[in-house]
Amino acid sequence: MRRTVSIGHMLAAFALMSVLASCEHRILTDPKDNHYIRVYLDEEIRNVTCGIYNEAYDRPEYRPPINLRAALADPQTGEVLMEYILRGNGQDEGGRYIDGYIAAPVGRYSLVIHEVGLPSTKIRNMYDYSSMHAYTDPADGVAMREPDHMFYDMCDVVNVRYSQHVDTLYNDKGEHFRAGSIALSYFLQLKIKGISWATSASARMSGMAGSSMMNRHGGMVETDPVQVFFQMKAANVKRNTGPEASTAVLYATFNTFGKIYGQNTTLSLDFLKTDGSYQTEEIDITDMFDTPTVKEKQWILIEREIEITKPDGTGGMRPGVDGWKDEISDVPM
Repeated sequence: MRRTVSIGHMLAAFALMSVLASCEHRILTDPKDNHYIRVYLDEEIRNVTCGIYNEAYDRPEYRPPINLRAALADPQTGEVLMEYILRGNGQDEGGRYIDGYIAAPVGRYSLVIHEVGLPSTKIRNMYDYSSMHAYTDPADGVAMREPDHMFYDMCDVVNVRYSQHVDTLYNDKGEHFRAGSIALSYFLQLKIKGISWATSASARMSGMAGSSMMNRHGGMVETDPVQVFFQMKAANVKRNTGPEASTAVLYATFNTFGKIYGQNTTLSLDFLKTDGSYQTEEIDITDMFDTPTVKEKQWILIEREIEITKPDGTGGMRPGVDGWKDEISDVPM
C-alpha cells in the first residue's frame, strides 16, 4: 500500500511539472490585446497662443492638457465598450504628445479622445459615441459660460488587428492622432467714452453655438443658439479735459463653440456705474462675421464709440478710472 501511494504521488508530481513546463508566462492582459496610442497636441490656438492682436494686452490663460481619455465604441450602436486614461507625455519633431495604451480585442471600433475635468466644458452622453457632445452651463441665468479649450480627436473606424505584440493604433490616414481645441477664441475691441463713470463691464454675445458634437470635427450644433457671457477689460485710457471725456479701449478674448451663421449676432454690454446703476448698450455685429478680419483672424474690431452717461450722483462708490487698472496712453483703433 505504501509503495502504491508513493508511485501515485510521483505520477501526480510529474504530471504537474509537465503542465507547468508547457504553460507560457503571461501578464494579466494579453500583449496581443494591448495597443499603443499617441496623440499629438495642436496648440496653435488663434488669439490664445498665436495670432495675438495686441501683445501689450492681457493674454487669456492657457493650460495644456496633462492626460486624455480614450474611448472605443461599437461603430454600429455607438455604445462605448472600453475607456482608458492616457497619461504619458513626450515631445519629438512632431510636437508635444500624450500617449498610453488601451486594451481591446480584434475588431472594428469608433474612437474618441478628449480631456476631462475642465472647469466649464462638460460632456453629455459620455458613453454614447453617436450623441456625445460638449456643452457649458448658464453663467448668469441668461447667457452661457465660455467653453474651455478642450482638446479632442475622433475617428469613425479604427481597425484593431491581430498581433502577437503590442501594436499601434492610427487614424484613417495611417497617422498618429492629433487633438485640437473644440472651441474658438475671438478677440473683441471697442472704444468707450466716459469710462470714468463705470467700474466694470460685462458682455453677452448672441448667435453663438451652445454645444458641439464630438463624433465629428467642427461639430458645433447649429440648432443650439445661445448667448456667451464674458467680462471686458480696459486698456489705453486717455484722459482729456475732464472725466467725462476720458476714453478707453475695452477688449476681451472670449471662447465659443462657434458662430452660427444665419443667426443675428448682438453684442450686449452692461456697465456698472459709479453710483451703482447699470447702463446697457447693444450693437448688432452680424455683418462683421462676413469680413476677412473676423473670418480669418477672429478679430472683432468695432469702430462705433459707446458713451457712458454721467451718473446722477446719488449713492455708490466712485473709484474712478483707476478701478480698471488701466494703462495711460493714446487710443489706437
